[in-house]
Amino acid sequence: DEAFEATQMPDVISRSRCPVLAVNSDLGEMSIQELVVATNFRVPLAPVSEGLARLQQRYNCPIRLLYIKTAVDLHPERDLTDIGLKTIEKNRLANATFHISKTSHIKKGIMKFASERPASLIVLITSNHHWIVRLFQGQLAD
Repeated sequence: DEAFEATQMPDVISRSRCPVLAVNSDLGEMSIQELVVATNFRVPLAPVSEGLARLQQRYNCPIRLLYIKTAVDLHPERDLTDIGLKTIEKNRLANATFHISKTSHIKKGIMKFASERPASLIVLITSNHHWIVRLFQGQLAD
């Protein structure tokens, strides 16, 4: 059925006005061991931090805030770590840690990080910016 093809997911995710949870049915029963929240620090975490905290409490799982550093990213790791830790503190995320993963492809980096952990859910935070704005911002989830 065309409505459920994986090729439709990017459009659904980027255009939806509500959160979208895409679940791979091959994975079996859904229990969340760990939340991986991918960030580029351009999309604010604050609007969804309460929802993340509730999800975390419901499943009693840690949050792994993840930044993917590619070769073209010139930000020093120390600065990124400071921003990541301040983001966790500012958004009052309990049982959360910050991670930097170096890779050449953002999408592959997110999936690789999650596959090396007991991660059960990857959270990509998007905004409702017009597509041309997203093109120049290079959001993770698009």
